[in-house]
Amino acid sequence: MSTNAPALTPISSFQPKNVCPGVRVGNRINNIQGLRAIAAMAVVFFHSGFVFPGLQPFGSFGVAIFFVISGYLMAMLCDKQPETFLRRRLIRIVPPYWAFTLLLFAVALRYPVLLKTTRPDGVELLKSLLFIPFTKSSGIMEPVLFLGWTLNYEMFFYVVVGLSLLVTRRYAWLLSCGVLTAIVIACQLFGTGDVAWFYSRGLIFEFVAGIACYLLSSRVPWSPAIHVRLALVAVIVASLSGMIYIQGTNLQLPAPLAFAMGTLAFVMVLSATSLSKIGWDIRIRAVVMLGDASYLLYLVHPYIEASLHRLAVHRSPWLAPEFAFGCVFSMVICAVVSVVLHVKVERPTIKHLNRLLLPAKVPQNPQQPKPFLPACVPNPVR
Repeated sequence: MSTNAPALTPISSFQPKNVCPGVRVGNRINNIQGLRAIAAMAVVFFHSGFVFPGLQPFGSFGVAIFFVISGYLMAMLCDKQPETFLRRRLIRIVPPYWAFTLLLFAVALRYPVLLKTTRPDGVELLKSLLFIPFTKSSGIMEPVLFLGWTLNYEMFFYVVVGLSLLVTRRYAWLLSCGVLTAIVIACQLFGTGDVAWFYSRGLIFEFVAGIACYLLSSRVPWSPAIHVRLALVAVIVASLSGMIYIQGTNLQLPAPLAFAMGTLAFVMVLSATSLSKIGWDIRIRAVVMLGDASYLLYLVHPYIEASLHRLAVHRSPWLAPEFAFGCVFSMVICAVVSVVLHVKVERPTIKHLNRLLLPAKVPQNPQQPKPFLPACVPNPVR
C-alpha cells in the first residue's frame, strides 16, 4: 500500500477559477441574499402564530439556512479577507444586537408588565451582551433578546474561526471544522449542565456544512452548471418544499431533525451559489434588499408582531398575526420596517464603523479596464 497520502489543499487554492468567463463572483452574491430573505421571512411566519389547517407550525427551518449561509460566508471571508474577518463580523453583528438588547432591557425596567419572561436583571444583561448562553430566572435558556440564542452560536463560530486564523491561515477552514466537531462530541460525552447541552447540539454542524459548501462550490467547474441550471433551480424549490413538508407534517425521520434541515439547507446554498457562478444571480431588487435587511428583520419582527397583536386585541381583531390576513399584513410591515431601518440606520452605521475600524483600501489602477459580462449564458434570470 502506498504511503504517499494526498496533501491537504489550502483554502486559498479554492479560488473560484472555474467561473463562467466574464461573470464576477465577489463577496456579494445576490442568490445568497435571496436565500437570506427566504430564511428571515420563514422565521417571521413561524413567529406570527398563524397555522395552516391540518398542518403544524413551520418556518423555524430558516435558522438552518442562516447557519449554512454563515458557514459559507465565513469560509469565503477567511479566503479573501482573513486580516479583517473578525472585525467585519463584529461590526455587522454586534451594534444592532446590543442596541435592541439595551432597548428591550429598558422596556423591562420601565414597563415590566409588557414582557413575559424578560426581567431587568443586570447579570443576565451582561451575559447577553457578551454572547454567553445562560438560563434565565424564568427557567428558559435564552438571552434578554430571546432570538439572540442563535447569535450566541454565531459568535461562538466567529471566535473559533478567528482563533483558527491565528494558528494557520492556510488551513483555518480545516482547523475550525475539527474544533467545532471536537467541542460537540466532548459536550455530548462529558458535559453536564445547560451550557454543555447548548454546545452539544447537532445544529452546530450546519456551520461546518456551510464551510464545506464554499469549498465545494469553489471547486466545481461552471460549465456543467450551465447545462443543469434549470435543475438547480428545481432543487432549490424542492429543498424548500421539503423543509416545509417535514416541519408542517411533523414527519418522523430516522435521522435527527437538525441533520435533515442542515442537509436541505446545504443543498439550497450549494445550488444557489453554483447558479451565481454562471451568471444566474437574482436581479429582483426588492428581494436583494430584503436579504440585505434580513438581520434587522430577524431582530425586530417579534416585537412588531407583538405590537400588532396588542392593537388587534383592543381595536381590530382581523389584524392579529395569528389570522391569515393579519399574518400577511404583519409580514409586510416587518419587511418594510426592517428595510427602512437598514437603509437609514444600519447601512450608514456599518459604513462609518468600516471607515473607522478597518484599514483603508488600496486604490485601484485607473488604467485597469472594467470587467465586462459576455453572454456566456443565454436568457439569464433577471
